[in-house]
Amino acid sequence: MKKVNLLFLAMLLCILIAGNASAIQTTYNDDYANWPGWPQTPYPINTADQIGQYPTIASLTVNSSGGYLQSIAVSITFLRGSETLFINADYKMGESYEAWNYFAAFGTAPKFYSVDSGYEYTLVHSPIGLPIGHWRDGHPFGIEEKYLTLASGIMKDVTYAGGVLTYNFYENAILLGERYTIGMSVDCGNDVFLTPVPEPIGALLLGLGLLGLAAIRRKK
Repeated sequence: MKKVNLLFLAMLLCILIAGNASAIQTTYNDDYANWPGWPQTPYPINTADQIGQYPTIASLTVNSSGGYLQSIAVSITFLRGSETLFINADYKMGESYEAWNYFAAFGTAPKFYSVDSGYEYTLVHSPIGLPIGHWRDGHPFGIEEKYLTLASGIMKDVTYAGGVLTYNFYENAILLGERYTIGMSVDCGNDVFLTPVPEPIGALLLGLGLLGLAAIRRKK
């Protein structure tokens, strides 16, 4: 009887966690000075998280419901008008985190694109008269336009208020996989952002299941 009760409680706990996972809010802090692998030679790697007094990206919050992306809110001190957002909605183990599905360019009329495979980045270059390294030279901040296709019916709008830049998406437009990666930059590349790859909910449920089996074994 005790075994049955324990199994029932373990199953109930898994169901409750799965139900709560339908609406998820996850906040990531800025843990990278440079995106892994960038910048490359001949540009120097600047290990400072912030270069100069340009906009500072402090954190990024992802909101999803039922597995679909609802919004991405970026805490940034002020806008340059050249903020760019990269989304890898379904990160596969073993692939590059830079297998971007979508790209958002911010401006007076924000645009949202799907990304062709084999794309090329637009790289940061200091203006003429400033020394190399004044900005995060050689770091990607965009994707070449010829590799982009306008995607309608996905991004609803972009707002900025109280130091938060928010990208809002239509319902059931972008399905997030168990793992995803989101990158953020500006044209100067002074401060860049990359989310760590989150642990899938399946791993948590598997761990709870193993704990339940261990508890049953002890009861025996």
